[in-house]
Amino acid sequence: MRNLLLTSMLFVVGCSMKFYPSINANRSIHEFNSYYLNDSLQISAVFPGDCELRQDSLSQYVKRVRSLKNHSFKGLEPAWYLLHGHTDFAPYYQFVMLQLPKETIDPSDEHWEQVSDYFLQRFETNGALAMMKMTPLHDYLLIGFTDRSKLSNMSADFEGIIKSIETDENYEPHVPESPFTLLFEKLNEASAGKYLDVITTLSSRADNYQTNRQQQLYLQSILTATSLVIDHPWYDSLENSYEQHWRSNLDSLFYQDPWEADQLEGALTVIADTAQVVMLNELHWDRSHRMSLMRWLPLFKEQGFKYLAMEAIWQKDSLLNDRGYPVDSSGFYVKEPSLGHVIRKASELGFDLIAYESLPSQEREFGQASNLYQATIAKDSEAKILVYAGLGHIDENGNRMAAQLKENFGIDPVTIDQFYLTLHEPLQPILSASSNMKPHRSITTDFYMGVPTPTNYSWPDAKSIDIEVQPSAIPTPIREGDTMLTMLYVLDEWQSAKYAAIPLYNHWGINTTYSLTPGKYYWQVVNAYGDVLSSETKVVK
Repeated sequence: MRNLLLTSMLFVVGCSMKFYPSINANRSIHEFNSYYLNDSLQISAVFPGDCELRQDSLSQYVKRVRSLKNHSFKGLEPAWYLLHGHTDFAPYYQFVMLQLPKETIDPSDEHWEQVSDYFLQRFETNGALAMMKMTPLHDYLLIGFTDRSKLSNMSADFEGIIKSIETDENYEPHVPESPFTLLFEKLNEASAGKYLDVITTLSSRADNYQTNRQQQLYLQSILTATSLVIDHPWYDSLENSYEQHWRSNLDSLFYQDPWEADQLEGALTVIADTAQVVMLNELHWDRSHRMSLMRWLPLFKEQGFKYLAMEAIWQKDSLLNDRGYPVDSSGFYVKEPSLGHVIRKASELGFDLIAYESLPSQEREFGQASNLYQATIAKDSEAKILVYAGLGHIDENGNRMAAQLKENFGIDPVTIDQFYLTLHEPLQPILSASSNMKPHRSITTDFYMGVPTPTNYSWPDAKSIDIEVQPSAIPTPIREGDTMLTMLYVLDEWQSAKYAAIPLYNHWGINTTYSLTPGKYYWQVVNAYGDVLSSETKVVK
């Protein structure tokens, strides 16, 4: 996702023309979006998270805007220019925003097209477009420059920006705390109830997020939170809200039938046999992607893969490979049980686990590619690496990690997207080469894999077991409206790390049936307040 971690800064200033003195009040807040605010002018706008917002060197944009074939633009005063910027990730473009006196530009001019509540004008030969929003006191003009082939992508971003502009009596100088910041903080607490508490806390703040961008970010955060708990009653409906606009008929996506069953495994074997670097991706709240990775780990190991490099692992956990299992400090997303178990299985199979994330950084994609290369091929030139990344980082178009690895380090990875076909809910695993895919809106990769939604969470080499629990151990709520969570830990991990350990299972309600291998486990039931309602040590033979 084109999102950044929390920082706050003032704009860089350095102007030679006579610009608004009020632009000295420009400020921006970078969370998962880039927020522009000016208390003096009473204006705010929301830009994509990879947008760097500036006001130095605005003069270069005055000349650039006046060069466009619109007579109204030639009279735009430097004093009306507010800020400029550029994106760090695809789609790549530069932009400038102006605040105009009313009726400076007549939108009835034949060059302007009205779209919803804004006006649009394209400059195809210049790779530029302009959008204008009219408010009671001022008009706002957003002009962008890109490659002509990327105009539609820039236009989609601009529509979100122009609609986000709030001014005058609608201006709100405060930006709500990012729901992901709240999510990170809550889940870093050493508390028995943190998995339920974070969901309760996020749900209580839903009304804080009013704009479309804020609501989308909130939806992603609550999806991530509920994905940590198997069978949480909100998860399916939340997931459908996110994915429904992507879905179409599965059979309509291909020129020919995709590979299934033995064909799929054979194709993956050929890929693993011939490639040095293979990249798979995930949505950070979709367990089916993680269980797919777990399923194919033995195949890649058999084909000589030495490293499993994971975006989700933090570099500060230097003991992960020695320990062989994750803890809280191993990374944020590994707190989800199935991803935690991927790490256990990879360790058991003999993979060296590699952390390659690069944050915080405006050069995140290059940083990821560089970290990955330096930790593996730079010191082990024949090494084979399986990379498990967030959704867009394996995109071979633009500036993402996969493209950076090829351009800057000469490594052309085989990329396998697990998102696009999976959201169409295939009944069994399927795989298609990109050449067999009809045009679509997803990222560009070599292959696309679809993974069915699991009906149960059965780990490899495990069998379904009913844990015998004494009747006295089944708790009753101690508060009205109490929700309960059943947590199952590997006993050694629990004894070593307590609540910094990563559960093998988190189940909504009380659960006593699990997919387990022989061993010793710690079973407990907790509520959102952190009360341990019941606990037992169990031995599975």
